[in-house]
Amino acid sequence: MRCCTTSNPDRLLGDKGYDSDNIRDDLVERGIEPVIPPRSNRKTPIEYDREAYKRRNLIERCINLSQVVPPHRNPLRENRQILSFDAMYRGSKTLD
Repeated sequence: MRCCTTSNPDRLLGDKGYDSDNIRDDLVERGIEPVIPPRSNRKTPIEYDREAYKRRNLIERCINLSQVVPPHRNPLRENRQILSFDAMYRGSKTLD
């Protein structure tokens, strides 16, 4: 799960789709805490920060806000996307 990012986050918030041992091991190896709930079929339950995972929903809603209104009906869509991204970035920094 190598990516080309230059930032070093403290944790990664992901949904159950990212629950795999390979992803978790890679994150831990890079010093990133995985905040991923375990899938229901996992044999050994894994602990995760439930409060941080709940705040993930807030970040997702901020991102999806700019996609609610179709672009032909909203001339300020580009500006809203920039503001939405900025809010997401600043919000993620405050969760640390």
